[in-house]
Amino acid sequence: MFRQAPYLVAFAIVTGAGLLHGLWSDRWQASDAPEVAAERLRSLPLTIGDWEGTEMELDGMQAQRAEIRGSVQRRYAHRASKQEILVVLLCGRPGPIAAHSPEVCYPGSGFQQEAARKKHQVTPAPDAVPMPFWQATFVKEAFPVKEQLRVYWGWNPGDGWKIADEPRMAFARYPMLCKLYLIHRSLAGDGATDPCPEFMNQLLPAVNAALQPTS
Repeated sequence: MFRQAPYLVAFAIVTGAGLLHGLWSDRWQASDAPEVAAERLRSLPLTIGDWEGTEMELDGMQAQRAEIRGSVQRRYAHRASKQEILVVLLCGRPGPIAAHSPEVCYPGSGFQQEAARKKHQVTPAPDAVPMPFWQATFVKEAFPVKEQLRVYWGWNPGDGWKIADEPRMAFARYPMLCKLYLIHRSLAGDGATDPCPEFMNQLLPAVNAALQPTS
């Protein structure tokens, strides 16, 4: 089972300081798009292929400070392998949602980034349009073992999943923004296969269907 502390960092990434910087994203327009998208998140299924999800609650005070309009936080476990992946999906105004990244917040919690982030393309079907995400690995010395987190993240302003070097600037013109994290914990050097790429091929179509406007 997961130890909770490392995964609380995922929420801290989007609830830390710097929220005032995002307020300028409302200068052009006010919109109910965040609330509409937040309501749609509720339809994301708990069962996705061979993965079973368990609901986890976000801290209410932190969610209010980050102006999160809707969220899904779940631990998905594979029925056969028992591997687990933490999924965090947030929706709100672009400024607060775009703020911060794992590269900034994980080192502040004792984790070291192993290498520069890289692009990971999710292609659920051969003819599907690739969906880009950032991916990075973080490690932390935790006697007697070294803890390892593989983190995937990307944003969706309503027209597909995207990555950006400067997300606050890249998504400021949109009325709402969703952010998705996948986090897999393992022991460094244990030879375990990263289950996130395979799971993302199943998860992303379900997330996209949940966010799709109903006719």
